[in-house]
Amino acid sequence: MSAYGLGPGASTVPLGSGHIHRTFKVDIGPKALILQQINHKVFPAIDLLMENICKVTSYIHQRSSNSVRPVTIQVVPSLQGLTHLQDDEGNWWRAFEYIGGSHTVDVPHDTSLAYEAGKTLGGFYRALEGFEPRELHVVLPHFHELAYRLDQFQQSLKAAQTKRRKNASELICLVESKAESLLWLDQWIAHGRLPQRVVHNDPKINNVLFDENHIGICMIDLDTVMPGCMLHDFGDALRTTANPAAEDELDISRVVPSLPLFKAYTQGFLLQTQSLISQLELENLHRAPAFLTFVIALRFLTDYLNNDIYYRTQHPEHNLQRARAQFALYQGFERIEDEMRMFIANLRV
Repeated sequence: MSAYGLGPGASTVPLGSGHIHRTFKVDIGPKALILQQINHKVFPAIDLLMENICKVTSYIHQRSSNSVRPVTIQVVPSLQGLTHLQDDEGNWWRAFEYIGGSHTVDVPHDTSLAYEAGKTLGGFYRALEGFEPRELHVVLPHFHELAYRLDQFQQSLKAAQTKRRKNASELICLVESKAESLLWLDQWIAHGRLPQRVVHNDPKINNVLFDENHIGICMIDLDTVMPGCMLHDFGDALRTTANPAAEDELDISRVVPSLPLFKAYTQGFLLQTQSLISQLELENLHRAPAFLTFVIALRFLTDYLNNDIYYRTQHPEHNLQRARAQFALYQGFERIEDEMRMFIANLRV
């Protein structure tokens, strides 16, 4: 785009596997930047979203001014000094500095990668220690609130096509039988039992940036950074990092949470957060993966019943496929909760 000084000689290639935005790497001679089309249907308050990102990244940069490695992403302003802008077709765009030699992964391939991912999210918390959560805008209200997602599910169920409701009948029964037992975290947050923190809210494995040696660099995709709950972040991180299968795995028998990956991630995470995590958070980390996996599975199922209006899909049954895989993962996490609890209780970092 000319607004960023990108001439006809710039080389542009699609990047990443996100469900929401369209992302491109743009090479301009020896330099490169990340150009992203923001999904303004999902994020209508783009001014507030970008204000959050700039506040958080600026705080991290100021606290890490002596670091020789990148510590967080960096917004690249347009030639007019804008953090985001709209094109003639009504699409919103932004740009970030490209971190050379970096890459992301969709599925962890070993415990060392899981450890680095945990350490990177934990480092994000440490870097933001002292930042007042109330300075951030809530750009997506009720984001991980199960009661809110259940209400959306019930509305989608009433309006769903008969065929889609029938195809998803087994999962619908699962939701109706399990949902009430998972409302504990909503209730704790509502009663102020857990600290409010600046949280990432989408710390899945492909939102961790790694270098050439598979060492964690920083968290990316900060659109959902808001005031929130650490257990949400830990649970969503393990949903992808402790799952050796793809998020939309067709073969449900392969969707089995990995204890070694869980242990490695947890070690890395607690290495960075042991000085700031509360006792109640620590004692309930093992419950977070099942909770958040259920929430995400429910959102995929709801979007399927709503005819795929939120997540980008590759085929008509894609959201149902995702939901099946995620509900299977949720059940797997429930089965190993005692083992996860014992590991955390005995862990020394």
